[in-house]
Amino acid sequence: MKLKYQAALLTAALSLGACSSDELIVGGGSSATGSVAKPGVEVSNVENVVKEAGSRATYDVSNYIVDFYAVGQDAPYVSYKYSQMPGTVELPVGSYAAKVRSHNVEKAGWDCPYFAGTSAPFAIAADEITEVQPVKCVFSSLKVSVVFGPNLRKVLGDDVEVTVVANDEGSLVYTPSETRGGYFEALEGSVTIAATFEGTVDGQHLSLYKALADAAKGQHRIITYELGGTLPDPGEPTGSVDPDGIKIDMTYEDVDLSGAVDPGKEDTIGDDDDPGTLPEIPGDGDEPTPPAPPTPGDEDAIEFGGTLSNGQTFTTTQLSEYTVVVKAQSGIADMLVQIISTDGLTPEELTNVGLTDKFSLVNDEQYFEGLSGLGFPVGDEVRNQTELTLNITEFMPLLQVLGPNTAKFIMTVTDNAGNSLLLEFTIVNP
Repeated sequence: MKLKYQAALLTAALSLGACSSDELIVGGGSSATGSVAKPGVEVSNVENVVKEAGSRATYDVSNYIVDFYAVGQDAPYVSYKYSQMPGTVELPVGSYAAKVRSHNVEKAGWDCPYFAGTSAPFAIAADEITEVQPVKCVFSSLKVSVVFGPNLRKVLGDDVEVTVVANDEGSLVYTPSETRGGYFEALEGSVTIAATFEGTVDGQHLSLYKALADAAKGQHRIITYELGGTLPDPGEPTGSVDPDGIKIDMTYEDVDLSGAVDPGKEDTIGDDDDPGTLPEIPGDGDEPTPPAPPTPGDEDAIEFGGTLSNGQTFTTTQLSEYTVVVKAQSGIADMLVQIISTDGLTPEELTNVGLTDKFSLVNDEQYFEGLSGLGFPVGDEVRNQTELTLNITEFMPLLQVLGPNTAKFIMTVTDNAGNSLLLEFTIVNP
């Protein structure tokens, strides 16, 4: 009779794991190790950010930096230059994510676009090699270009410059001859750009300060200066300019270079190599652009609820109900589970009853019959769902049957936009 209870418990625990995330927590004090294969790196939309880069297929990522982070840790466990990274990297058993970046980000600089991306969480198991999907890097700094309009250029003095300040520390000075794009570190949340036009216009010294809010990483913000009124041609012998009549207008346009827009869109704003070309500025009556769907890296795209909160430890008798609620704006693409236990729900015991310690509640059909029999949703009952509730309350007595034991459940949910979020909790039967 006890064996039947154990088998049912193992199946139930596996079912719970199937709802868990790929993102695992490094086991405390474990000396066991496994390996992760060197991930591929894909850079999105690079040809529209770095015009000399050519295609993505030929873009050189050899100098990119790969950091392996244990889930929940702020500092990387180990880092490599991509070209010097071995074919496999040994890591302690646990859960990790690979973060890839083009370089150490600068507060401001010329010709230094910053690309970055993070893999889906993955588990390292003892004596196994884990394969991960290529890490997709997107443009993650803020690009600023300054355009001097053709009418304004006719009356500019040699001292004209525009100083752009972003992230409170990054600062670059643009002159009418500057053809490069400036890149600024994009801090979390809204970024304010301060632009100051200073210099002589048709013999008169002018100063114009403007603050532009809501700048963000992945944007190319194009600031354009042009004469706001009609001035006589300075070459006309009878022409004169009233100093009070000189007016400089400032307009700007945002272009998303993160890869979430049509790659050809940037072509409509003018060539960076021709700063005298005015971009086409949308009119006040233009229809607003609808919000883009959630993209990888959107922390709010997936939410967990229920009574089993992230990072907490519970006993088998502590709660009246043991539930996990998953909300995914773009729909659930996959739910992965890992069960870590050195007693009770060990990999050996799970194998003995036809289960495993790592599986997908969406794709691993060989376990669907057993999981469905225990009341868990599988396959299309999970796939593309925007909200899902898992109730594992009835399995607490089964955990008790195994005697004193500890089981850590790691659930990773990935949505259809490529976002991933981890839920990890531990259940202890004293």
